[in-house]
Amino acid sequence: MKNFVFGLIKKSIKGGKQKTTGKEVVQPFKYKTGRSKLKRIIDMAPTKFKSQSNRMVSDIEKSLSDIEPVRTKLRQTTQKIAGEPITKSGISKGKNIKKKEKK
Repeated sequence: MKNFVFGLIKKSIKGGKQKTTGKEVVQPFKYKTGRSKLKRIIDMAPTKFKSQSNRMVSDIEKSLSDIEPVRTKLRQTTQKIAGEPITKSGISKGKNIKKKEKK
């Protein structure tokens, strides 16, 4: 009788049924390795390339704005040599260009 009562108490604490039969195979824990330095660089590459590209574009725009006055002066000189009216931008619009005479 003592064993019966002890067994009931033990079953009520455990939950009654055994959770495993002992025949199941326990799946081994798969250790997730840390990312290597190469993997981190590869993952970071698209954002790094984008920032470098933006920096390069801004450098090119800055250099183009620095040489723009020289380019304008060159176009105006070309207009003067061609005998066209000189414009502020140095670009002929086509309405003031002299037509060439046919021989």
